[in-house]
Amino acid sequence: MLSTASALLTATEEAIIGENQMMMASFIVHNRNEFSQDEMAKAMFMYATEIASAVTDKVTKVLLTETQFKELLATIGEIEAMRDEVLGDN
Repeated sequence: MLSTASALLTATEEAIIGENQMMMASFIVHNRNEFSQDEMAKAMFMYATEIASAVTDKVTKVLLTETQFKELLATIGEIEAMRDEVLGDN
């Protein structure tokens, strides 16, 4: 359990200070005075989404085996297919 907690902390840290995330943060900080209020809100939303996505990806890899991950993706595919069928998005 301690090794999993440690791996989760490491994965989260790596996701937050990853190359893409740091480039986005740098871009936002250096150009903040040139953004309109709406552009700044959009940039911050995109940055937050990038961080959340990276953390989710890395944490999932810590918690699931490759087989479990494949099963998860298959289940997500099935749910999306059912959603499309119900909503008529064929």
